[in-house]
Amino acid sequence: SIGYLALSKEIFKQLTGANSSPWLITLDANNLEAQATGVEVFDVAQKNNSLTFKVYETNKPTLIAPKTYDKLSEIRNLNADKLTINNLKNGTYTLMIDGEAVATATSSEWGEGIILDQTPTHQALEKLRLKINEKNLQFIYSWKALNQVHIVGERKSSKSGLALPAEVIEFNKISQNLQQQVVETSIKQTRDWSIIPATSK
Repeated sequence: SIGYLALSKEIFKQLTGANSSPWLITLDANNLEAQATGVEVFDVAQKNNSLTFKVYETNKPTLIAPKTYDKLSEIRNLNADKLTINNLKNGTYTLMIDGEAVATATSSEWGEGIILDQTPTHQALEKLRLKINEKNLQFIYSWKALNQVHIVGERKSSKSGLALPAEVIEFNKISQNLQQQVVETSIKQTRDWSIIPATSK
């Protein structure tokens, strides 16, 4: 539930001391000034009707609740990452990050702010979350037998009972391997962002 999502974020903050500020980026298309929290924005430039800038991800992005929680959209969008661009000429614009289209909206919508949840880094973080879930599942398998009869009951001499010790050892190896992958994963980096007219190729 969305309550678990909110609680997990608070537990993460308390355990790690990590700064959990969302990405809040505001650009002005006229004076090319930028304000941001959660990231650093620099090298803002304008070419024709496009804006280009670089974003250094000082914080990991925010994973928000699934869209199935639309009835709780105000809660879902609380602390979401957002990009706001003021003073864009009338039209429809696409956000590109490292050459990948991320979001398309009108100039007025960009002025109100567009929630970011599909950037390359958001996608990488979601893959990391799924890997952590899989690691946790394999860890559970590494110590939790199917049931007690496989250990001390009538099935302890069955094929599944006899195979249990080797299986839990293998599950533990899988869990440790996934844990190492999680530790080695780093998604903090600098990316090239641009806002281009939606008709641009």
